[in-house]
Amino acid sequence: MTPRTPYPSETQKHFQERCRRRYQDCGEAYHIFRFSWQIFGHLTFAQVKISLRKVRSMLLATISSTYKGHELEFKNAVWVRCEEIGKLGRAVPHIHFLIAGLPKRIDTAKFCRRLGSEWRRVGGGLHKITPYDRGLDGAGYVAKRAGGSNGITRETCGLTFSPAALARLRRMAERGV
Repeated sequence: MTPRTPYPSETQKHFQERCRRRYQDCGEAYHIFRFSWQIFGHLTFAQVKISLRKVRSMLLATISSTYKGHELEFKNAVWVRCEEIGKLGRAVPHIHFLIAGLPKRIDTAKFCRRLGSEWRRVGGGLHKITPYDRGLDGAGYVAKRAGGSNGITRETCGLTFSPAALARLRRMAERGV
């Protein structure tokens, strides 16, 4: 089944890619486009064999300590993460994530640098964390992984919204937005 209309705020590039690859509509992907993302990140790990629990705890520790360093409350952090095992037969875990809802007073470039430093501090590997550029379609990239492509399915990649992101989505639904 080919999607018929773009998701709210979905880039034309992602919509065309969804149509071309015949992605099924995906509820999680739909919700990704409802946020105004400010940061996109890609994280790898220093070791190839790492438990899923450790993967998740390292990301949460990174975001939590960065929020604390900027005098923000972690419980208010709006993020989504997509975990991947790897591609092309290589079992190399990595994470893509998006962050939204940062106050205007926060310099996103400095926030990104701090996230990178914290990632290395908790034992992470390589990283690329940048202010979000809508033209590069980071949300579409994460959404494609949620919908599955090139053999990557929900069994080999996970998509998770933070509690604050879920609360914001609930409020949007209550308001009919």
